[in-house]
Amino acid sequence: MSSPVNLYYVRAAIQANTGIRLSLRETKRYLVEEGLIKDDDDANEFRGYSEFYWSDEASSPNVSEEPQDVRDDIAMAIRLMENNR
Repeated sequence: MSSPVNLYYVRAAIQANTGIRLSLRETKRYLVEEGLIKDDDDANEFRGYSEFYWSDEASSPNVSEEPQDVRDDIAMAIRLMENNR
């Protein structure tokens, strides 16, 4: 399986370099025509980062550096990873 293609980034790069703003559908069509992706490749509209990360948040205001809190966070992260297998 190939990596997903972020059409928003590709479209932004095209616009930055050409001044032309394409629709996401046009962007995908051009990538297929140029042989850069296959029509069935995972090139969809952005659905968020949830499939890659636990949260879409950039940061948390409740970050603690207390050793026990860090250990608890690590233990929880390990449990979550084990449950996602």
